[in-house]
Amino acid sequence: MPLGFVLTPELVVTIRFSEVKAFDQVKQRFAQQPPPDSATAFVTLIEALVDAGADMLEAFGGQLAQMSTAIFREPELVHGRDKRYARGLRKRLGTVGSLGDDLSQIRQTLLGLQRIVGFVSERAIGGLGEEVTRRLRTATADLASLVEFESHLTDKTQFLL
Repeated sequence: MPLGFVLTPELVVTIRFSEVKAFDQVKQRFAQQPPPDSATAFVTLIEALVDAGADMLEAFGGQLAQMSTAIFREPELVHGRDKRYARGLRKRLGTVGSLGDDLSQIRQTLLGLQRIVGFVSERAIGGLGEEVTRRLRTATADLASLVEFESHLTDKTQFLL
């Protein structure tokens, strides 16, 4: 998902080319209690994107586990070497391939977020405040963990294909 930010001391502008549910959730939160400043708004958006990425990867992990079970462990597939078996395998492999494509998109998003957070953290030294800086460090660590988990899921996808 192509995404950009413009962050100034007074405001944060998001540049999006599609709807982002995480942003809608943050918008609802800010409607009830606006953030004290643009840096807090920015880090809140980043945290929401990280959480959404984690949820998506967790869901894909569950789907891959189900596919693995279906491909390797379901008795009717193992013992039923006929046209139904071949059709079932083709269908499952198509699903695994689609999951692989989705994982690629998530990886691009996570890597983009890593670059954005790194850039802001480097360039805004001292201007973000202690709390925002701490939250950005946490987001950086979370993003690194998510990229690693995505790599694991991609490896599993490749194995299943």
